[in-house]
Amino acid sequence: MNAKGKKRRRPGSSSSQNPQKERPRKEREWAPAAVIIKKTHEFAKTPKGVRAVGEHHAGRPVLEVKERPRSWLTVHRPKGCFVEFRQQPRGRHVTVTWGKYAPNAKGKPECR
Repeated sequence: MNAKGKKRRRPGSSSSQNPQKERPRKEREWAPAAVIIKKTHEFAKTPKGVRAVGEHHAGRPVLEVKERPRSWLTVHRPKGCFVEFRQQPRGRHVTVTWGKYAPNAKGKPECR
């Protein structure tokens, strides 16, 4: 014990130096499934611009672009990869749809 009443640490005993005590890396449960872009977005005039915005917000390539009356939908992973969905608005023009992975979906190449 030192003067302040704390235990002395032995040299080399920190947890960062001991690789056995590292926590296992947690698997990602939620992944971006689609991005909804309103037609009021400044780049949403052409499918090429919509594809660029979708890739920027999802961080992965677009599988297909669907046009709707008021918006565009960029699909990044198929619907069958997920069991639950939630939406995250990112400003007035963009909404990202996140999906919770199905139990055995990570084995499929299109779901990764």
